[in-house]
Amino acid sequence: MKRLSARLILLTVFSSFLFTLAQPNQLFLYGSPLLGIPALIPLFFALQTAERSRHAALLGALFGGLTTVLGYYWLLFFQDFAVWTLSGTAFVYILFGGILGMYLHGISSRSSGISRGVLIAALWVGYEYLKSVGFLGFPWGLSLYPFHKVLVLNQIIDITGIWGVGFLVVLASSLATEFLIRRPNSSKSYIARRSGGLSTGIHRLSPGFPRKALLLLALLYGAALIYGTIRLQTEFETVGTVDMVLVQQNINPWERGNELTGLRRAQRLSDKGIHEKSGNNSETAAGELPDLLVWSETTLRRPYSPAGDFYRQTPSERPFTEFISELKTPLLVGAPVLSENSDGGPGVMNGTVLIGRDGSVLNEYGKQHPVPFAESVPFWEFEPVRRLFQEVIGLHAIWSMGQESTVFEIKTRSRTPETLRFSTPICFEDAFPRLNRHFILQGADLLINLTNDAWAGLEFSQSQHFVVSRYRTIESRHTLVRATNGGLTSVVDAHGRLIEELPMFEASYLRSNVPVYRPLKPTVYIVYGDWLPWSFIGLIAVWIVYRRYSGSL
Repeated sequence: MKRLSARLILLTVFSSFLFTLAQPNQLFLYGSPLLGIPALIPLFFALQTAERSRHAALLGALFGGLTTVLGYYWLLFFQDFAVWTLSGTAFVYILFGGILGMYLHGISSRSSGISRGVLIAALWVGYEYLKSVGFLGFPWGLSLYPFHKVLVLNQIIDITGIWGVGFLVVLASSLATEFLIRRPNSSKSYIARRSGGLSTGIHRLSPGFPRKALLLLALLYGAALIYGTIRLQTEFETVGTVDMVLVQQNINPWERGNELTGLRRAQRLSDKGIHEKSGNNSETAAGELPDLLVWSETTLRRPYSPAGDFYRQTPSERPFTEFISELKTPLLVGAPVLSENSDGGPGVMNGTVLIGRDGSVLNEYGKQHPVPFAESVPFWEFEPVRRLFQEVIGLHAIWSMGQESTVFEIKTRSRTPETLRFSTPICFEDAFPRLNRHFILQGADLLINLTNDAWAGLEFSQSQHFVVSRYRTIESRHTLVRATNGGLTSVVDAHGRLIEELPMFEASYLRSNVPVYRPLKPTVYIVYGDWLPWSFIGLIAVWIVYRRYSGSL
């Protein structure tokens, strides 16, 4: 039995490091587009030259595990059960990576040239889509993220979703690998020379391959860049602006004793933001009331009730209900929301609450996509499962999940639009295209993400989140507002351009005239959703069936 080559293991490890460096990280805070395409070439080379499918599966598992630990080690700071969160995530991607490696090897050994490059790119995008949906969905570390600042390339996302750019990136990587495996002046492939011609899938390199590969890339990238240039020069018409104050209190609410400290700081920063003009509000006079005040996820650590005793008495020097009555501006705040569990019993959702000028609750939203095995656990209602997580892992309670895509509505102050409709993805919900697409289909004018990444204490964990979320604006051609605890508090326009931001890990506020877009027609992506990855999955399925029934598998 042949052993897995140490050289292929080293290539996979090298690719894992390159891929991690291409993504937002501690060294390159917003990633490196220069590494985006080369990062996958060593992995593809290793998978395609592996002599056994089980070897390829081990290499894929190694890549999945390494990139997870190297890229997301900030999960270790996720409260007392952080080790389980990181190890659980790593286990999932070790498993997914192993399956991916096995299928990539199968494609490599039974196809060649341009068709192999296209099939590998299609399979990779299908994998990235499947790992980004469902209960275990975690859409971090996708192949397009190193290119998030290359806005001219990303404009096709309003048609293809993020998957179109991912396909272009991986296609360039897979075709570049062909040049390394197959030499233009050699009749045999690298695999054939290494194995004496006995390996399956040995093909002569077509003399026209370099020209055809470059032509294909030129056509696809050229079309994307032309479309992107046109879209960037298109000024999407706004129906007006909304004056918002976003508060970034920069405090870890998970630390004991910080509940009141965070509340006091949020009130103090709000007073400053309301009574001082700031940012791009050149037409806003000092003291003019904003349309909306926004506080981040779980700023309130207890459910809000205008009649409840806690907020009528706390903080003692200026109770929260007194602050609201003096505010005279609607407040959108992250807070626990009472609900029912699936069994009909009482539950609590990680939610957002819109509090009116009179202190009443205008509307609420409960988070729909939980952090798996941290905020929600399958079969929690069964005592053995619950005891395992409580006594072994240290997870003592879970959130109930929201069931509705709430669209909030407020009246603005004598400006257009007179009525603003918005939805509030919580925490990492702004990372999921499908969920946010549904908010837009429900009638939201813009998205306001309330999140708290401050617990990790690392800038790059927050920049990763920002990079993942900014694509929602191009998909829908609507504005994204991010109100965070420690960063990155920001406003992103319909082209994906960063309009304004606050420095990370700084207690401050941002007052901004936020543009509101109402396109006459929804984008192709909003109408048809994730049509492209499903097309790729269908293509791979048809190819597998064809090869099997033609006797090639």
